[in-house]
Amino acid sequence: MAPIDIPVATFEIKRTGVFDLDLLYKNMRKWFDDRGFVFQENVHKFKPPELELEWEGTRKTTGYRKNIVEMKFHSWYHKEITAKISGKEKKMVDARFQIKLSTKVVYDYKNKYDTPFKLWLQDFMHRFVLYYYAMIVWPDMAYYELVDLQTKIKEWINTTIPGGAY
Repeated sequence: MAPIDIPVATFEIKRTGVFDLDLLYKNMRKWFDDRGFVFQENVHKFKPPELELEWEGTRKTTGYRKNIVEMKFHSWYHKEITAKISGKEKKMVDARFQIKLSTKVVYDYKNKYDTPFKLWLQDFMHRFVLYYYAMIVWPDMAYYELVDLQTKIKEWINTTIPGGAY
């Protein structure tokens, strides 16, 4: 049987204006590395005036469970400008963009539960033994991790006050 995917949350950030794309790119990549995700950039298309990025971070938390965070960035009317910030000239981007963030928890990603008895055992584990963890605790941890990424992105593009929703 295939691995069990539990979609946890999806967030979307939309904005039009001037922002530092290099800082955003670097900090988002650092966020994945700091949390131990194996980073993969699936799509990187830049056909001016449009930029499209798709990233996926995978972290194996146990031999049975892993977390996946996906990020899709799409910008339109992409135009590089030079802005003066604190008396220094800096390359910035003026664009309309959208960032979609999603996370999911995957159980049995190694596909070890493949016989009828093992499938019954897995179902029993999820319904009775690990129900609280598999359906509440682990997805909740993935949700708050994605909320953290969303808050940090908003700080990096200067659209919120520091500290976010907490």
